[in-house]
Amino acid sequence: MKIFKKTFVDILNLKYLIKHGSDTPVYKEMLTVNPDDIVLKMKQKTSINKISKIRRISGCVVDTDWDLHAESKSNDFKEKAIAERYVKGKSWHSTGIFEYQLGRLENVTDDVIVKFEERYKKLDEVYSDIKKAGKLSSKEEHLISVCIGRYGQLIHFGQGAHRLAIAKILRLPKIPVIIGVVHPQGIPYLKKYRTK
Repeated sequence: MKIFKKTFVDILNLKYLIKHGSDTPVYKEMLTVNPDDIVLKMKQKTSINKISKIRRISGCVVDTDWDLHAESKSNDFKEKAIAERYVKGKSWHSTGIFEYQLGRLENVTDDVIVKFEERYKKLDEVYSDIKKAGKLSSKEEHLISVCIGRYGQLIHFGQGAHRLAIAKILRLPKIPVIIGVVHPQGIPYLKKYRTK
């Protein structure tokens, strides 16, 4: 299966190289960006409706209006809860994050609550590690996925919302991200994000 995926990705990369030139995005390409430049997010429902599953692969060039459906992160509940925790010193329970997360589930048991408490205890450790290091981890499994829209706008997509919020709170000047989907008109903006 891995050989098939690698071959498929290699074919896609070659196709984009021929069609869009040497600036074309590459599968799992890492970029360096200012976290404050990531002010939009792509909703899961929008990505499912606007971008086919196969084209959600890292580095795909997708010429539809998917980027015009991104939303502002200014009302992001997770970011607000993280700010209340690490800036104002509130407990996780008093931030409302548990109620928010658990309210999205159909069946809430004591085990589920314990798992959430463990998850946010672990997040406290992640926060401490990032603060101590002064940077985000560049391990692939820790990278935040960012898409690039037609105007060069950075759109958070998928995992890493907590790490992104922490990077903003700690005022990290640059963070490593993994490239997601790119609009063809957004390809010229890649040069800016490729410079470190």
